[in-house]
Amino acid sequence: MKLSVPSRFEFSLLEDIKDFNRKYNSVGKIYGSLPYSIIGHGRVSEHITKFGLFNIDTVREFTEKAHLIGIEVNYLANTLCLGELGY
Repeated sequence: MKLSVPSRFEFSLLEDIKDFNRKYNSVGKIYGSLPYSIIGHGRVSEHITKFGLFNIDTVREFTEKAHLIGIEVNYLANTLCLGELGY
């Protein structure tokens, strides 16, 4: 079984997963989203931003580095959470 781990696209997480996978080889994917998104993501933005700001360039660089160590990255898009934009 491979685990899917939540992320705020912190580069230190990749190092931790790399070390963890050397021993257990159990993390296969990382998922996350930008703090603010027109699509929505199912998480409260204020809870994400209190850990630091990041942008699409951070996500892109994080994804490239994750791929180098054999980890997939999934971007969360929760269209059920549009903050009443559908109305």
